Amino acid sequence: MNGNEIKNLRMKQLAVTNVILLSCLILFYLMIFFSMNIAHILLVLGILCFIHAGVRMKKGGSTKSIIPIYEKVAIYEKEKLGDEWYKQSKLKNIVYLIIGCIAFLQSYMNWNSTVNFLKPDMIGMFVGITILLLITANVSLLIHNRKIDYSSVKELKGYTWKSVLVAIVLGIVLAIVFFTFIFSYVISNII
Repeated sequence: MNGNEIKNLRMKQLAVTNVILLSCLILFYLMIFFSMNIAHILLVLGILCFIHAGVRMKKGGSTKSIIPIYEKVAIYEKEKLGDEWYKQSKLKNIVYLIIGCIAFLQSYMNWNSTVNFLKPDMIGMFVGITILLLITANVSLLIHNRKIDYSSVKELKGYTWKSVLVAIVLGIVLAIVFFTFIFSYVISNII
């Protein structure tokens, strides 16, 4: 692939990723709006994570995808990353399984919860969370794409574990930001 083809591929990938992310968030907010219990939402999330991980494991080293742009990206990245692509694929499966387990655990722990998430003053919080997730997803995707597109095969050796360490640090930072955001919201409602 030449530079223009890669740039075009990455722009399409970014656009499709944002559409999917926004669609999932809207679906999540609609489930909350129609008073679906948080335990049920987490149960659905857990099931979806396990299904996704299962499909990915069944595919093995295949780059096939129901979304054509993701298949093109997978072919390009598999060719560029080599063995690192397989490591990254296995790691993604593990992450989906962990997220599924966490969602199941949270669903079980909140099964009898009667907390109503839909309050007029929570719309700002949903907008804030949406913006933060979009920024985080886009920045991480751009960093990933830039690293792969502008690095040689030799420079990409060990990329999977380096990216995991960066993701853990960013995850901790995001968790602190979310916790602070939610904590300040709760405190402001108490006072």
